[in-house]
Amino acid sequence: MMSSNWKRSVVAVVLLTTAACSKSVPKEDGKATGASVGAPAVGGKGDSLRHLPPGCQVAGRLELDQVMASPALAPHQAEFGGALEQHTSGGKVPVLSRLFQQLGIDVKSGLGRASFCLRDATQVDAGKVPFLVAVSGAFEPNSVLNAMLAAAPAGRFTERKLDGARVLARQGKLFTQAEDGVLLVASDEPTLLAGLSTSEAYKSYALPDGGAVSIFATETALRTLNPKSESSAVAHPVEVEVAKANRLDLRVSLEPGQFAAHLAFPTPQQAALSASRLSRILAPFTEAGKQQEYFKTRFSPEMLESLKGASFEAKDSTVTVNIPLSSGMLGELLHGFALFSAVAQAQAKAPGQDAGG
Repeated sequence: MMSSNWKRSVVAVVLLTTAACSKSVPKEDGKATGASVGAPAVGGKGDSLRHLPPGCQVAGRLELDQVMASPALAPHQAEFGGALEQHTSGGKVPVLSRLFQQLGIDVKSGLGRASFCLRDATQVDAGKVPFLVAVSGAFEPNSVLNAMLAAAPAGRFTERKLDGARVLARQGKLFTQAEDGVLLVASDEPTLLAGLSTSEAYKSYALPDGGAVSIFATETALRTLNPKSESSAVAHPVEVEVAKANRLDLRVSLEPGQFAAHLAFPTPQQAALSASRLSRILAPFTEAGKQQEYFKTRFSPEMLESLKGASFEAKDSTVTVNIPLSSGMLGELLHGFALFSAVAQAQAKAPGQDAGG
């Protein structure tokens, strides 16, 4: 369900105090490392960031090449590859392998940067959020759509022209490839057209530079995290605090394994109060006692160890969250990011092989 996935993703990536965990860069006291925002994609001339349209309420990027090449992902490679084949082929035909063979690239090194945009998060409960996903990679212009058609059974896609662009449609999703080679997947025609041309709209989102992941969310998007009932609010205190912020910025880097998020609040007083509340929410995970013994049965040792190093610092109207992560926790996180992203792209490129054939 769209609503459940959105809320889980944001809260997991924002704070990791429930069943989620993340990693990011240190505090901003030095130069960021990693791929530059706006830099060309690996093996291609197009940058997916430049296809983000104006009006995104949530925007972000994921450096797939960094994630796939990270040593922290190595222990999960066999599981990752097997899950991809099973998920994208229904366990029958190696659709993903055939697709990437058609493109002449390797799934572990041929993908560059994935950028995404949600344009109206208020529609999340209705499952109708307009979205755009743009993927840079080592594929040539005009190659991906042909590979999609070759890898999928006949009739799985419908093909048409949209404002001069060749577009494939499948189950309410639209696929095209921009002139610079970037693959675009969108929920609707206006959103696809908005991302078809390159622009500098991404600069208005001020995504954190460096690292493997960065995400920005507006006040409107964060408000959708607000629990709908009093009982739900009691059960999800992290969402309650995050939903009070006016803006979220987070950045994730691979070395060192660490998560950093910045939550902007209307006033310094509100920021100080939220930092205090978040610290109290986290305390049972890290303080010795009966609750920690219970958490040991529910969460991995890596996660509990990482949470011990978490900090919540209020300065002016901003709360900064820093959580260092062990290599084991980083590997789990990267596995989740890589599997989710690659499976999503495989479904986009070759969704013709459903589990049922």
